Amino acid sequence: MDVGTHWLGGAHLAWAFVEGWARLSDGQRVVWIGSPGAELAPSTLTRHAGSRGPLTLAHSAKLPAGAATRWWVFWCDEAGSWKPPTVTAEAAQLTVKPARGATRRFAAD
Repeated sequence: MDVGTHWLGGAHLAWAFVEGWARLSDGQRVVWIGSPGAELAPSTLTRHAGSRGPLTLAHSAKLPAGAATRWWVFWCDEAGSWKPPTVTAEAAQLTVKPARGATRRFAAD
């Protein structure tokens, strides 16, 4: 199954790409956007046809037949660092280790 995902960023925010992650910043704070196994790159930015609006991060993935989980991580970094978090997805658990701070674990429902 093909699954397309689109994330819009505000026109006042700057996009950058570091180690396969998208970095969205207002110049002070950062939101890191990533998905395990996905390499996000500048070529994934689009603009809706006929629009002068904000850029959109587009991603397409093939999921296996039957039940599948696609994790998306939105990690807020108040310090505005240039180092994305490290993410590990195993079975029904996602582990996120930010550049600073404690490691967090999340379970799929």
